Amino acid sequence: MYISLATSIVFFVLKAIGLQNMAKNQNIGKSWIAWIPFLNNWVQCRLAGSHTLFGKFETDHLFVFLLTGSIATDVLFYIRTPIAIGFLIVIADFLVYFTYIMFRDFYAQYSNRTNWVAVIAMLCSPLHAILVYIYSDRAAREPVAS
Repeated sequence: MYISLATSIVFFVLKAIGLQNMAKNQNIGKSWIAWIPFLNNWVQCRLAGSHTLFGKFETDHLFVFLLTGSIATDVLFYIRTPIAIGFLIVIADFLVYFTYIMFRDFYAQYSNRTNWVAVIAMLCSPLHAILVYIYSDRAAREPVAS
């Protein structure tokens, strides 16, 4: 149990350091938000820029969809009626898609293998934390043109 907790903390710290460095490098205000669980996705969405959903809907507010969907899944999971479970499955599918979009657009800034890196990082959180930390060093050396 202690090993699991320790590795989780290490990966969280690596991700927070990386996101905060990237946010500072891109002049995104409130880069300290990278240290707050769940809200650090806001920093990642800002770093990724504009997102295209379903091939045609463009938004800069993907974080709002992710946060609202997360809250909705928590509430629906607590209710546990058959209708709530049906909605839970649908919302969870959208959350997986929105998370993939966030990761894809984020890694598009730093990697030319966007889709594969996004899928692998999405399925393996420790890998995501390590990649964010590594790419933050690259971003500090080579600023991304906005």
